Amino acid sequence: MTDITFPDSIKTETEREAYRRGWSEGGPVPTQTLLERHETVTEAVRDVSEAYHTYTEGAHYCNVVLPRLRELAGFEDGGRGTFQIQPGPAEGMALDRLTEVFRQGYINRTEAELAQQARHPQHRTD
Repeated sequence: MTDITFPDSIKTETEREAYRRGWSEGGPVPTQTLLERHETVTEAVRDVSEAYHTYTEGAHYCNVVLPRLRELAGFEDGGRGTFQIQPGPAEGMALDRLTEVFRQGYINRTEAELAQQARHPQHRTD
């Protein structure tokens, strides 16, 4: 996917916010779930993208995260509730970029937590 060119002040602010949200959603909860499903941390790391895909099908992502990303992308119907406005080209591209930045934050945090488990397996809570 091609990066969207935003004015620096907007790009930096919105992408940082999307990444921060992804980072806060990743981490301990998906890490614990992955560790419960796999025998080794290495196997769990391989499954992070699938875990993210499953997460995006859940109610929290659909009802809380995605509306917030739409709001950051400039949709007038951002926030909680149903989506009433179809995206124009600019909003659709901005939303695509923000969801990708969110995804990267989520995956990076989860992988960091798994790496921590690999370095310190005695802290693993099985």
